[in-house]
Amino acid sequence: MNTVFKFYFQAWILFSVAVPFALHWTYKAVTHRLGAAGSMVFIIPVMVVFLLAALYPIGAIRTVSRAFDDENLTPTLDGSAWLKRDNPLDWDMITFMRKDIKGKAVIAEAVGGAYTHFARVSAYTGLASVCGWGNHESQWRQKWPTEVEKDVDTLYATANMDEAKALIAKYGVQYVFVGSLERSKYSPDQLSKFAAFMDVYRGDPAGTIVYKTRS
Repeated sequence: MNTVFKFYFQAWILFSVAVPFALHWTYKAVTHRLGAAGSMVFIIPVMVVFLLAALYPIGAIRTVSRAFDDENLTPTLDGSAWLKRDNPLDWDMITFMRKDIKGKAVIAEAVGGAYTHFARVSAYTGLASVCGWGNHESQWRQKWPTEVEKDVDTLYATANMDEAKALIAKYGVQYVFVGSLERSKYSPDQLSKFAAFMDVYRGDPAGTIVYKTRS
């Protein structure tokens, strides 16, 4: 699917280059057959299409602007504005990790559906996550949900510390992120186990906290 995306991005560019020539040659052919007056059969539909194409951006901008207005939000080009606004503790932690952690660390964060706020830690820190959006991972594998996605869910959900330790070792996890999404998906009892065998990297157990594997 991603390959299809890449192909059609380039296809639109090629189409945009080809369209003026296609319109010119088609107009000449229609004019040759029907005469100048008959060419309106071609010109009118083309003008309608161009008019609709010109109106679409206006309508799209109004729709997006209205969505911001309805929620009293300020339009912005900052792709992280939603996280700063909705989960400031998560954002503060992510910002700190981005500056403090050097090299290629592996983090664990809760896994959720595609086109959701899950995978936000790896997205905004650039650190490797055990698993992002499961369906994206499954495009390159034969199973869905993937074994990795199940393992991440087990890491957070299990009450068995030995099982959690084994999964951390299996994927070389160095940091376990426990934030708003993790707390919405798992119970306090499930999440509290990390404190028993990992060090607190930073944070508050009552809010957003990150655990670090012990050396």
